[in-house]
Amino acid sequence: MIALSELKQKFNVQKGQAKSRGIDFLLSFEEWIVIWRRSGKFPKRGNKNGKYVMARFDDIGPYSKDNVKIIPFEKNIREWVKNRDKTPQWRQRISLANTGKKHTTETKKQMSLTRKGHIVTDATKEKISKANSGRKFTDEHRLKLSIAHRKGKPNGSVE
Repeated sequence: MIALSELKQKFNVQKGQAKSRGIDFLLSFEEWIVIWRRSGKFPKRGNKNGKYVMARFDDIGPYSKDNVKIIPFEKNIREWVKNRDKTPQWRQRISLANTGKKHTTETKKQMSLTRKGHIVTDATKEKISKANSGRKFTDEHRLKLSIAHRKGKPNGSVE
């Protein structure tokens, strides 16, 4: 049998992890114990394959007695992947997790290109330049390149 102090420690760890992820944890220690005991899975509790976790329905809302279930770790991961970017809470969590982080100059450049719809590295630009070296374009080809360049940009504008 697990000592009461160890149970309280496990409860406090889960509560702290929820807090660090910005999720309300409304379960009392007594409610938490009852949920685990009723499930019969407490001895198999853990965040590895073959273990069980306390999960929220659709990964939404607080940890509360009406909003949790005990499920296999693998199922929780599958549900998380399925639902992760559908909720405003998920997007807010990602935003909070990235607050204060600095991007490298190279990362900022790549993000800018991605936002513009262009993912072209310097190495790729060099390859294109070498491939087009000495090449003469017809007016029709230049028009096609110009149209392709403007695709996806507001009002067909060219930057």
